[in-house]
Parts: sequence; structure tokens; C-alpha cells
Amino acid sequence: MGMDKKIGSITFFICLLIIITFGYYYFKNNKELFDVNSNIQFMSKDETAQFIYADPDLYISNLSPTDLYARKYQSIDDYIMNSAKSAISFTEEEKNALINASNKADNFLNSVNISDINCKKIADIQWIFALTKTPTYENGLPHTRGGIIFLSTVTNFKDIKDLTKLLIHEKIHLYQRMYPEEVAVYLENHGFTKFKLRTGIPRIRANPDLDPWIYYDETNKKEMASYYNSDKPYGIEDATSTGSLEHPNEMIAYKIALMYN
Repeated sequence: MGMDKKIGSITFFICLLIIITFGYYYFKNNKELFDVNSNIQFMSKDETAQFIYADPDLYISNLSPTDLYARKYQSIDDYIMNSAKSAISFTEEEKNALINASNKADNFLNSVNISDINCKKIADIQWIFALTKTPTYENGLPHTRGGIIFLSTVTNFKDIKDLTKLLIHEKIHLYQRMYPEEVAVYLENHGFTKFKLRTGIPRIRANPDLDPWIYYDETNKKEMASYYNSDKPYGIEDATSTGSLEHPNEMIAYKIALMYN
């Protein structure tokens, strides 16, 4: 009995050592997954549905008849109702991927220096994610509304590098919405001037990541906007930009995200 007890104790300590060793290396190799703080929030299916249904920023309510046609709907109410129904919750795998990519994005933003853009302030913005099923709501295109980043089931959660670039892009849109005065300084210093308001312009494509203005690019001598190619576009992407991109907000977001490698 004494020998068996001694062997049992040795076996127990060997197993414990294996568990501790495995845990150490797993934590070391996946440290970013555990580096979670209150700066990352995942909206549930119900929370996402409630936001879309409430339409607090009036984004859907202000869609034009051409915008609705591109989304294959005839009424605002039908689009809101079906978009709300497309809301889903994140899986644990998706959450872990977003935690990983969010930390990488913030590390990048804290390290990069761009004239007239406060990247450290961008990094400090809280991450709030919402998820929908493709293709009902905004054709699954990533975008921001309020302080929320909307993703869809077509998002590539497995390619962390591409996901990180996407999150950098979308978080810059949050910054643009939260700090318009700072963005205005950048636009003025880089040759972008307000041309005319977007409201009521025929065939202009709605985009929640833009401000209310069409801008003129002094460098290219062109206005920046995207217009549907007809009164009955086959989809949201059936549009053509008059400038290099449809808006300075998009240009800034693409420019900074492309710096990540």
C-alpha cells in the first residue's frame, strides 16, 4: 500500500507538471487572446436587432428610392424589419479572432505617426462589434454606425492580417465621426474643400461612414462622390466614383490601413 501511494503521488505531480507546462506554452502562444479589457464589446443578436430596428442615426430612414432599389426593397419599413432579422451573435471563435485583431490594430495605431491624424486617440476608442447574416443588411459590407462596427458572415475571421487591416479602416471611421473638428484640419491641410451637401443629389450612393458633404479634391481637380450607374442599380456596388475614391473619409481610412503589414 505504501509503495502504491508513493507511485500515485509521483504520477499526480507528473500530470500536474504536464498541465502547468502546457498551460504556460498555450498562454505564451495565445497571449493576445487573454489580453482582453473593457475596451472590446460584442453585441448580442437582440442588441444588434434592436439597434437596426430603432435606426437611431436615421441612416436607413434617409435612404433614397435608388438606394432602396439597390438593396432590393421598395419600402424603408421592410428594409429595416428584414435587416433587423438578419442580426446574429458572435461565436467564440469569431470573438477570439476579433480580440486578436483588435489588439494588433491598437498596437499599430499606437506606434504609427501620421501628420494631422491623432492615431493614439483612435486606438483609445472602444471596440463595439455587431454581426449580421449576409446578404440582407447592407449586402454584408463592413461599415460603422454610431460607435458600432458592423460585420457580416462574409467577413474573413481566419485571416488575422486582413481582419486587422479591416478593423483599422473601420476604427478610423469611428474617429472621423467622433472628432470631426480634427478631421476638418486634416482635410484643409491636404487640399480637400467642401463642394456641396450630399442631400437630395440624384443617384448619389448612401454610405454611413461619410459626413454630409461632397468634397472637391484640389490635387486631382475633381469632386469626390459615388453615383449609381442607373436609376435601377443591380446592387450597392453598381456605382462609379467621380474621384479617386468616393470621399476623403474613405481615402484616409484606406491610406492608414494599407500601412499595416
